[in-house]
Amino acid sequence: MLRSVFGKSLWDQRRGIGIWTVAIAAVGVLYAAFWPLMDNPDMAAVLDAYPPELLEALGFTDITSPAGYLGATSYGLLGPILVLIFASVLGARAVAGDEESGRMDVLLAHPVERWQVVLQRAAAMLLAIALPVLVLFVALV
Repeated sequence: MLRSVFGKSLWDQRRGIGIWTVAIAAVGVLYAAFWPLMDNPDMAAVLDAYPPELLEALGFTDITSPAGYLGATSYGLLGPILVLIFASVLGARAVAGDEESGRMDVLLAHPVERWQVVLQRAAAMLLAIALPVLVLFVALV
């Protein structure tokens, strides 16, 4: 076992964190690559044909500018959904994964307080969730 529950949690989930980080950044970059298709007068005419209420509900009010496009697609729609799914999977694995495999009993048998386990697991989960968000931001900048 590693020296802390925080480090062990990150070490045990390193592959999943890496895969999710690369996947979320790749989706954001792929969406950003479609920006030139939105930057033409034909697309502006198509968007003008839609009701303004629908465009506002979808967050497409300023989709013809680069900032509006990234805000509507990568940061406003798909990015948060993927990060939410990742956080849900990570949270479920934080407790249920160790309990099902029998590693939770071994962890709690060590001289560590239960509140420390909860806080360190939560801190590891927050860091793991922040990593794909940061990588997505850096990739799109």
